[in-house]
Amino acid sequence: MSYTLVSFGGVALPTKRTITDVGAGDAKDAFQELPGGGVYDGFGSDEAPEGETVISHTGTLVGSTDINLSAQSRTLKAVHRTEGVLVRALPDGTQEWCIARMTGFRSTRSVKNTRHLEIALKFKKKSANWNGENYFSWKLDSGYKLDTGLKLNSAAYQFTLNVSPKTVVVNNGGNAAVRNCIITVTAGTAAITALTIAISGVVDIDYTGTIAAGESLVVDCGAFSVENNGTPDSAHWILASGHASEDWLPLEKGDNSVVVTKTGGDVDSVIKFEFYDGWK
Repeated sequence: MSYTLVSFGGVALPTKRTITDVGAGDAKDAFQELPGGGVYDGFGSDEAPEGETVISHTGTLVGSTDINLSAQSRTLKAVHRTEGVLVRALPDGTQEWCIARMTGFRSTRSVKNTRHLEIALKFKKKSANWNGENYFSWKLDSGYKLDTGLKLNSAAYQFTLNVSPKTVVVNNGGNAAVRNCIITVTAGTAAITALTIAISGVVDIDYTGTIAAGESLVVDCGAFSVENNGTPDSAHWILASGHASEDWLPLEKGDNSVVVTKTGGDVDSVIKFEFYDGWK
């Protein structure tokens, strides 16, 4: 896949004569040699986790004056060794981002051209995925800012739990599994006294606490945290016998059919899933 690095930590990256590493990092392996020959793969047929991913980017800074060129270089150098948001642009103009650290900064200057500075940068990716389209509660339409006459649009996958069990479809439009979805269950005019969230053969989770009428249970699957009305409550979040994943709610690429079963909650309770599409 082709892309161009745009910025890091809010600082624009060189765009002239660029060369960018657009590959992916090495996969982690769990191979063990067997006495009789061959190897045992600890991951079996599952996708191996991503190993350390190093992204290199070289380009040329162009300044109108020596002072201008020096200022551009110093602005870039200021974010060296820091952690920040690394943004890439795809050929269609879509942008994706990840958390990374700038671990390398090199620059060379030729006496033959005093208005150009060659820059070589290196980043280590910290996020599991590149984050694409977001499905969080609110976002502004592209190109607009919050002002008179504009309103916030709902972007989350939100469903009314008007029957039980209820099957909802959550689509991850990327090409990599999302493991840090945030789930919010809000009880309607009656309390929810039991809750099960399941994906056939993968996820089987019970919540055995009570969500009072009008209050919310918030589950951060990436941070492995559970809060009921703002109070930590992981004691009532139970991985049941049918749970077969190391993650709480992995959203594989494409459609994910999630079955929600509740006791109580009337017909006006809601569940929403907030996440970014996952991209390698």
